[in-house]
Amino acid sequence: MTSAFGRYDHAVTDGPAQPPAPHTDPALQDPVYRQPEAAQPAPPAPKVALNLDTLEREGGTPIPFDFLLAGERYLLSDPQEVDWQDLLTAMRSPVMFFRIVLPAEQHHKFFAARMPSWKMAHLMRRYQDHYGLPNGPEADGLPR
Repeated sequence: MTSAFGRYDHAVTDGPAQPPAPHTDPALQDPVYRQPEAAQPAPPAPKVALNLDTLEREGGTPIPFDFLLAGERYLLSDPQEVDWQDLLTAMRSPVMFFRIVLPAEQHHKFFAARMPSWKMAHLMRRYQDHYGLPNGPEADGLPR
């Protein structure tokens, strides 16, 4: 059939009527469909006694400690900036200590250099004094 505008008003089919296309709207397919809940705001962060993620070091970073051995300048890391687990390991072994506080590229030269023990003792005292670390009887309570 045509309308006054010359087009079909409805589809003409040969044969039995076709079932309607299934609905794609889930609300029409499932009789117990529920609208999704609106996103809930995240709960407030719990209050903590100490937030280490935002903690800043008081007093800033001290001047680096350096020394000369066999014509090579060495720079030792600030022990306050060394990871606490590495520092506890280093306190049990002087060799580990220097592996942790010396830059990796200086390890070979430092460990190849000969140094009398009295110079090593003096180096360690000066390093401890420089960074304000306990030494002598004060250090006895520290883990080893």
